[in-house]
Amino acid sequence: MNGAINFTATFSHGVEWGWPIAVYLLLAGMSGGALIVAILVKFYKKQTESTPLFKAASLLSLVTILLGMVCLVADLERPLLFWKILINYNFTSVMSVGVAALCVYIPLTFVACLYAFEADLSGF
Repeated sequence: MNGAINFTATFSHGVEWGWPIAVYLLLAGMSGGALIVAILVKFYKKQTESTPLFKAASLLSLVTILLGMVCLVADLERPLLFWKILINYNFTSVMSVGVAALCVYIPLTFVACLYAFEADLSGF
């Protein structure tokens, strides 16, 4: 006995996630972690202006989640039909719940990025 746990024992075949899913999970974790840390530091230190940390974290969170979305769509069997999951929700499906969460999270990261660079963008 080697002590390893077989997580695929109840499946008829192994879980087959390609490298794009692993990259997406890494990028999504970076995105969420960067934004949470920046927001917590902003509130903990009671900062009213956009600090370089908040600017970098908001930009990092937006860019990494968008790159992660590219990885997710590229991993689909038919990537040009990804829009169908955006309009057909089944909230008993984990995929639909994840899509709904991303449909909320991505615009929020965009708004956070605009808020962080508000002073820089006011000249336009």
